[in-house]
Amino acid sequence: MPAPDPLAPFLEPLERLGLPYCVTGSVAASVYGEPRLTADIDVVLLLQVADLAALRAAFPDAAYYVPPDETLRLELSRGIRGMFNLIHHASQFKADVYLAGRDPLHAWALAHRRRISLEGGGAWIAPPEYVILRKLEYLREGGMVVGLMPQIRYKRGFTQLQSGDVVLAFTDGITEASNRSDEQYGTERLASTAAACAGRPAREIVDLLFDEVAVFAAGGVQQDDKVLMAIKVR
Repeated sequence: MPAPDPLAPFLEPLERLGLPYCVTGSVAASVYGEPRLTADIDVVLLLQVADLAALRAAFPDAAYYVPPDETLRLELSRGIRGMFNLIHHASQFKADVYLAGRDPLHAWALAHRRRISLEGGGAWIAPPEYVILRKLEYLREGGMVVGLMPQIRYKRGFTQLQSGDVVLAFTDGITEASNRSDEQYGTERLASTAAACAGRPAREIVDLLFDEVAVFAAGGVQQDDKVLMAIKVR
């Protein structure tokens, strides 16, 4: 697969740097699901104070913005939740670099990262479980709710799940996938297809739904990521 544009300015320097890293966020979600448009990337990096000179050599000031050393040292001292930005001057693409530090989830992601082939080389991608968990963690801690509008009121509801029930969690890239006539896939089609295959294992339900959406949206212009998770009650 060709390297996504936002990844291209950072991939070769990251590979040359030689430190453990993995790409996560929207770029990783696009690898596991459907490609989406994005202007930045998220990277987990195992960086130490002794590696700062090598970091600057890999990302020279002439081509990249790199924070001052004092900022980098401060972020490294945090142990958990340290992060900084890299910006490619020519393209203005940005990399949000999350320092592995002592964060056990970051350590797990690096230990289970996956190598994918790209034109001219390869890249390390975070495992799909990490990509989902980080998004859930972000929302649990008060991150922005996708699609939040000040004038919209939201209702809270409850239901009792029974054995055999299927719970779907998905982004609007699934329901808003459009065909050549600019018709959206919609929640009714999603619910109908999910109900028809509810007797299958969760993994098969996800695969069938992705296939159905891909067939429906063939030839249409897709502008959002497609993430879908099925949970089946035992």
